[in-house]
Amino acid sequence: MEFGVLGALRLVDGASVVPAPNGMPGRILAMLLARRGEPMSIDAIIEQLWPGEPPRTARKTTQVYIHHLRGRLDHPDRVSFRNGGYLLALAPEELDAARFERLVASAADAPVEVAADLLDEALALWRGPAFEDVAGLAAATEEAARLQDLRLAAVEQSVRAGLALGRHHQLVPRLRAAVVEWPFNESIHASLMTALHSSGRTREALEVYAALRATLATELGVEPGEEVRSLHRRVLRGERLSAPADPRPVGNFLPNDLRDFTGRDVELRQLSETLGEQSTVTVIATIGGLGGLGKTALAVHWAHRVTHHFPDGQLYVNLRGFGHAPPVDTATALRHLLSCLGVPRAELPSDVDDAAARYRAAVAGKRMLVLLDDARDIEQVRTLLPGEPRCQVVITSRVMLTGLIAREGAQRVVLDLLPDADAATLLRRLVGARRYEAEAADAAELLALCGGLPLTIRIAAAHLLDHPETTIAAYVAALRAEGRVALLRVEEDEHHALAAVLGRSVAALPPVARDAFMALATIPGQDFTADAVGAVLDVKVDEALATLVAAHLVQELPGGRFTTHDLVREYAASLVPEFDEAGFSRLMGHYQRLAAAAYDLLRPGYRTTSTGTAAPTFAGVTEARAWFEAERANLAAALDTAAERNLPAYIGAIIGPLWHICWVTGGIASWLGVVERIAATLERHGEDGDVRVEVLNVLGNAYRVTCDYERAVAAHTECAQAWTRAGRTADAARARTNLAMSLDQLGRTDEALTHLESARAAFHDLGLRVFESYVHTVAITDVRRRMGDVDGALVSMRTGLDLMDEQDSDDSRSRALDGLAELWLLKGRPEEALVYARQARDLAARGQNRYLETMAAVTYGAALRAAGELDESLAVLIEACAAFDEQGVHTAMSSAHLELALTHAAMGRADLALAANEAALDRARQSGDQRLQARALVAIGRDLRHALALFEEVNAPEAGPLRRELEESGR
Repeated sequence: MEFGVLGALRLVDGASVVPAPNGMPGRILAMLLARRGEPMSIDAIIEQLWPGEPPRTARKTTQVYIHHLRGRLDHPDRVSFRNGGYLLALAPEELDAARFERLVASAADAPVEVAADLLDEALALWRGPAFEDVAGLAAATEEAARLQDLRLAAVEQSVRAGLALGRHHQLVPRLRAAVVEWPFNESIHASLMTALHSSGRTREALEVYAALRATLATELGVEPGEEVRSLHRRVLRGERLSAPADPRPVGNFLPNDLRDFTGRDVELRQLSETLGEQSTVTVIATIGGLGGLGKTALAVHWAHRVTHHFPDGQLYVNLRGFGHAPPVDTATALRHLLSCLGVPRAELPSDVDDAAARYRAAVAGKRMLVLLDDARDIEQVRTLLPGEPRCQVVITSRVMLTGLIAREGAQRVVLDLLPDADAATLLRRLVGARRYEAEAADAAELLALCGGLPLTIRIAAAHLLDHPETTIAAYVAALRAEGRVALLRVEEDEHHALAAVLGRSVAALPPVARDAFMALATIPGQDFTADAVGAVLDVKVDEALATLVAAHLVQELPGGRFTTHDLVREYAASLVPEFDEAGFSRLMGHYQRLAAAAYDLLRPGYRTTSTGTAAPTFAGVTEARAWFEAERANLAAALDTAAERNLPAYIGAIIGPLWHICWVTGGIASWLGVVERIAATLERHGEDGDVRVEVLNVLGNAYRVTCDYERAVAAHTECAQAWTRAGRTADAARARTNLAMSLDQLGRTDEALTHLESARAAFHDLGLRVFESYVHTVAITDVRRRMGDVDGALVSMRTGLDLMDEQDSDDSRSRALDGLAELWLLKGRPEEALVYARQARDLAARGQNRYLETMAAVTYGAALRAAGELDESLAVLIEACAAFDEQGVHTAMSSAHLELALTHAAMGRADLALAANEAALDRARQSGDQRLQARALVAIGRDLRHALALFEEVNAPEAGPLRRELEESGR
């Protein structure tokens, strides 16, 4: 399927144009197309669908819209949930905007005849304004603006190519349309004047100039720039033209522009927006960002683009605020500027105040651009600001220069990493299209290592050009082996090596901020908090982090979190000669205290042993959950570090609580890989003590949740034996409970019930009512229900409910009530099932356990269907399927799709029922759950002999009826 956004939304399936979804599904499609394969969280989607105040049912409604959208595409899996958001799977050639950008990029390096054809092909893809039929949608509006800017650039390139080829007469109609579309674009008007004059239509060329001049005067109050005025004079003189003149103004002291400058369209637009400002004071723009992001390149490139706005000249001074040489003092900078302004050397004032006064007088009445590059601080630039309001100042710096914004009204432009597409274009231009295309996969890996810094991309390209015999793959391997900080350098220019560039920023820091910067090497993961850095150093670091943020070495994120570029963190590690185990120990102690506090809030009453540390108190369940969601990846990275460095004590103290928190908050499957890595690393180090058993217990739980029951049985058997030998009775009983639930899934129900009775008795003797209740309400009930003993399951459930008291959490009650609702459904009493399922869902929502809330929603949806409420059942089950999709729980997702199929079937929608059953089968296969695979096959009516084998393998009660059906039908 192909997607069109260069005009109204359009879908093409094969040779047929398919009507694009309208309404909200169409707006969601537009958002996902604008994101180009990047995930978009459901909260971000909701915010754009209903800016300001979304309805109470926004989440459910959005998931229904996404369900409908999937049904309109060539395959439902086109829209999937990954990495925290929904994304649309797109191949590069499936989106017209991507094809347009590829053609334009190819034209950049092509001979002029080829470039003209490529640009014409690219521009022919446009059917109207991008996202023409999508209004008021931020994602689409922003992408449309970006594409429109690219289109304008392509039009200008195409026109230049046509003029160079002498196609003046053919260009006139297109240029007539272009000046209507871009009435203030002087370049296009100049090209039309050139085409008309060169076609012998001089009078019309002069009319174009007169119309442009009138438009600029009326609408903007300005005259045309020097380029167009010069062209106008040449036309009046009857000179022969081949292209618009591009004179370099007198008094232009700018450094040379980069021939291969790439990207930064948004930032260029921000800078250009300052040109139209009418002010009584000098307009100032600051460009900030980390060293190596291309601040100077951006400033110089933009300055060259707008020279015609500053007819009296463009001044430049490199202040060397973070250079290898000492910073330029104010007096030296003023003397340099005065020399550029024509003041003889003998007349340059020696006093700073006199020099500043002479400088202000020299620029008075002039319209000039002043570029102050690499400023160290505000004091270095304040005296260099002209007082003339017709002047504009652009300042680049590695620090924020917040005082200029507060006191001088400066506009701030902060550079981020170069977007992936622009980074790829830059590398392609630097190393050559042929080499780039020949090693495209390795080039992509090289770009990932360069981390979006133009500096590192240019260094890498320089190395490859200097060593043509070196493949990109070999260079990538060397970077990985020797380290990027050490290898990303140019041999004859060490001052521009990555380490040197970052080192100059770090050298300018005060000592406490430098310590905080180096502490980043001890904190595993991608982001961090001030408390984490403070734990490593054992001091408060709020002020130090503020300094690092101001220096652009650290970025502040919402919610009091911080991050830094991975190359910056790698450089921080290079400054620390040895691993700081004492600092890491304090960090893990910090994590342990927080994990214990979150565990107690999210699973009250479930901790059987004390952590031995005083836990801080979260404000409540919401704050505890938010902490874990924010720290999940960092905690995994910290555990990996502890395992790799053979520090098992730090693992044993935290991995159990983290597993329980993960179970409550969702994303259980994602934790499996973490625990497997840790177990393998501990085994490699020969660890066979208590910590290994703790890890093995968590691993067994993860195997059980992900339906790998054989491995779960092995893990929990070993845990039960080890904890029994160690006299840890409660832990041994927990292991036997988990063991029993896996045995039940394998059809070994007698063994499962034996272990559960043993565990129940142990919990009873120890007075652990929470655990004893769990064995009854969840474990024994589930086993008996799967055996087909619904009455026995009800007895067990009632016993467990009687054991519950105020110690039991909302989670425990929710799970029990959900199980009770399922039993009443099996008894054919949907009214009772509805009551208990609703209570279960409300309790899970109150406890913010999304997994249990969604489980209860599935039961509620099934009860609604049984009660004849089909429309509401459909809405509830669609929402549940989407929620499990987000959580990545394939087993539960399969069950939800089976129930959704039944509701579709009850509504007479056979095709949708089949699609839901197919989805259930796919998810069951991904999870490995044999019982669910068999149920889906039976629902589809396919491979029934295989379904019977699956049922029999797990000793499922469904095997008997299916066997008889097959025998009676002779199949």
